[in-house]
Amino acid sequence: MKHRLLIVDDDDAVRVLLSTILEKEGYACLVAEDAVSARELLKTRPFDLILCDIIMPGESGLDLIRFCQEQYPDMGAIMVTGIADPQSAKEVLGVGVYGYIIKPFTNDQLLITVDNALRRCELEREQKRQSENLENTVRERTAELQDSILRLEAAKNKIQESETKFRIVIEKATDGISMTRKGQHIYVNRNFLKMFGYDHKEEIAGRSINEIVHPEERARLMKMYDQRIKGEKIPDRYRFKALKKSGEPIMVEVSVTRVDYQGQKTAFAFFRDVTESTRVQKALKESEKRLKAILENAPVGIKIVDVESRKIVEINRAGEKMIGISREMIVDRPCCEFVCPESKDFCPVMDSGEEIHNRETAITRLDGQHIQVTKTTVPVSLEGREHLIDIFVDISRHKKAVAEVRKAHREKEQLIKSIPSILIGVTPEGQISQWNPVSERTFGIRASEILCKPFSRCGIQWDWPRVHEAIADCLNTKRSISREKVRFTGSDGKEGFLGLTFTPVASDDAERPGFLVLGADITNRIMLELQLDQARKLEAIGQLAAGIAHEINTPTQYVGDNIRFFQDAFNDMKPVFEHYRELPDKLLKEGVAESIIAEIKENIVNGDMDYILAEIPEALEQTQEGVERVSTIVRSMKEFSHPGAKEKVAVDINRAIENTIIVSRNEWKYVADLKTDLDPLLPHVSCLPAEVNQVILNMITNAAHAVKDVVGNDGGEKGMITIRTRARDGFVEIRISDTGAGIPEKIQTRIYDPFFTTKEVGKGTGQGLAISRSVIVDKHGGTLSFETQEGKGTSFFIHLPVVSK
Repeated sequence: MKHRLLIVDDDDAVRVLLSTILEKEGYACLVAEDAVSARELLKTRPFDLILCDIIMPGESGLDLIRFCQEQYPDMGAIMVTGIADPQSAKEVLGVGVYGYIIKPFTNDQLLITVDNALRRCELEREQKRQSENLENTVRERTAELQDSILRLEAAKNKIQESETKFRIVIEKATDGISMTRKGQHIYVNRNFLKMFGYDHKEEIAGRSINEIVHPEERARLMKMYDQRIKGEKIPDRYRFKALKKSGEPIMVEVSVTRVDYQGQKTAFAFFRDVTESTRVQKALKESEKRLKAILENAPVGIKIVDVESRKIVEINRAGEKMIGISREMIVDRPCCEFVCPESKDFCPVMDSGEEIHNRETAITRLDGQHIQVTKTTVPVSLEGREHLIDIFVDISRHKKAVAEVRKAHREKEQLIKSIPSILIGVTPEGQISQWNPVSERTFGIRASEILCKPFSRCGIQWDWPRVHEAIADCLNTKRSISREKVRFTGSDGKEGFLGLTFTPVASDDAERPGFLVLGADITNRIMLELQLDQARKLEAIGQLAAGIAHEINTPTQYVGDNIRFFQDAFNDMKPVFEHYRELPDKLLKEGVAESIIAEIKENIVNGDMDYILAEIPEALEQTQEGVERVSTIVRSMKEFSHPGAKEKVAVDINRAIENTIIVSRNEWKYVADLKTDLDPLLPHVSCLPAEVNQVILNMITNAAHAVKDVVGNDGGEKGMITIRTRARDGFVEIRISDTGAGIPEKIQTRIYDPFFTTKEVGKGTGQGLAISRSVIVDKHGGTLSFETQEGKGTSFFIHLPVVSK
């Protein structure tokens, strides 16, 4: 039959925990949340044991236990509480509970306490019954015997009546009673027959008492009998193993009284079946033995301290090992010699009632070494005295391991933080596990905002289709996959390119690895590559232009020389022509034949002498001007295309602008007029000539395109491009203005972004202004800014420091 337990606690979690543990061990449990509910349950059925908290709403646990002891005296009680105060424990134990469990508790603590309490209840009930029965029997027997003696003394004729009454008393006795003479049964009562399994008194009458003694006990009992015959004192009450009629062994307790009965020495033996109580006592001893074995072999140190003397009264092997000396050298010494040496005059548990649970402290070994431990102290009452049970666990290795793990973690974190590349770790479940500072700076997302969140929804603005494709390839092939020029938008809102590598990372689930993303912002690298390509193109164009200029320069030179020769020759011949034209009139005056004069005049008319004399000088002058213009273009081309210097040199910005205007004439001459206002006193600037020329060319080209978007390309109305230079506060200012449509407000913040362009596909790379800004700001320490009005035009301002930076 299951033991019925009543659990009373206002904490639902505690009720569930207690009932779960106990029901697994076969106990039948009912629970109540307060004393009122418990009283109602007590009315409905009997309980073997009540487990009760002290502090509950309404009636306290102590009052409820007092009520149960008055109303249900056969029911045991255990106090389960979180109060470890010795005074409270003393008060609780004074009520008479069978156990005192302090929260938190272990399963073994609970089960051992409940088992011991139930066994104690059974023993007390059995002892109570036996005591009451014995007292009644003795009382009745004594009364009857006394009455019988009086009656025998008063009248022998009433002996038979007294004998009958005596036998009635014996028959009513709860113990088994046997009257023996010379070791043989002469009379037994009904309970004796029942106890030993006989049906009739005749079955046992006249038979030896040894027949109910187990063979293992006969020698011992015979020795006791011989001792009694010799007059030696032997116990009147003792236990032995007996045999029932069926051969079943039972344990009995016998009390023997020897009297003269009917004129003969007769022994009255009172038998009580103590098989169950013996089993319970044996179980208790075994339980104590197991508990001692558990404590002795526990991997944690356990010591017991007497509260009054503050000395150690017991310690297990693990405790000996921690302290470093034998148990004999530890027991009976003050606790503070080994634990809490700094508090030898004040114990936080004994003097202030402070509860200690898993508190870190130190144990001092005999050699002076300190061992880090966690300590839990539980107050208990042992043999009527207050004690403290100290449980301490060596955590020195644990703390060392934790320190090493923390150090390794710090080193790992430092390593991750020092990596100059983007580092993103993703778990097999697709959640972000690592996000280093470079990732924070690149994408503008803090690690605290992104860790443990899905990678696919992390908020990075980049080319997700290419990224997903690379991840799939990485996980499918289980090898690193690289992707170059992945377009993204950075934390500053500017677009750029990343170089990414996706690497699989093995996990416990081999089928679902995680992966690492390593990357770097390669926007500047791509810009440098583009600048290098542009420089190479310009260099090639410059070399071509220089070659063409060289080739043109030679014929232009000798054409010019010939034209100058023709001019000089014509000037020399002009007087001859003039004299020849006057010759007919002079010959006529001198009387030369008219036929000769007529021939000369005819030659003058036929040779169109007047037209030649008027037009040839003008034609030669225009030809000379054209040749000089060709020479100017050639010189400009040669200067513009001069190989870029590796070091900064002094440059005449006005000259550079004039050369660039000539070179770029084809870009603007059909859509705009170009006007210059160049400061003749402008100081030279230390710069890289080829790169500054490229910036000016980009600006003029952009201005021409802006004007073209407004006026078209039909050769009709033209716009205006104005270039002005000034010296301002240590800087040379170049202002290039156009009458284009202006820059829309929505894209004004992006015009310097790499690869951003508003032109049609194939019409622009989006690198002109980005490269120009890099050249002016990064390489020359200058500034590049603009002013614009939509519908009216734009002005770009280039400021270059006069002194090189």
